[in-house]
Amino acid sequence: MRFMLVVCLLLTAPALPAAEPAAPHYSKPAVRKELVALVQAQLAAFRAGDFDGAYRYAATPLRVQFSLEEFTAMIKHGYPVMVHNERAECGLPTDDGVTATLVVRVFGPGGRSSDYRYALA
Repeated sequence: MRFMLVVCLLLTAPALPAAEPAAPHYSKPAVRKELVALVQAQLAAFRAGDFDGAYRYAATPLRVQFSLEEFTAMIKHGYPVMVHNERAECGLPTDDGVTATLVVRVFGPGGRSSDYRYALA
């Protein structure tokens, strides 16, 4: 199974362990670990100014819609807390075995924070 991460932009994750399709429930620890690792990796790329690295997480439809330069401009101008993130707190993800949702509070300089909902499919 392959998850696609959406944070007002789309990101892809490697194959993740998941349950059979069912009613939404809190994700198993292995799924949570993979989702959090993916989010942290992309935030680390933004923090390092590695927009090429962050762009590699983007799903094919996003990469088709936006060039690396457009993606970089969109993130720099639309998501400054993400660009200058200092840390992130991840909530408990839920999934139905096919899609997952993870809310992440991203903290930037001066204690500013923004919440992002990562939707994975």
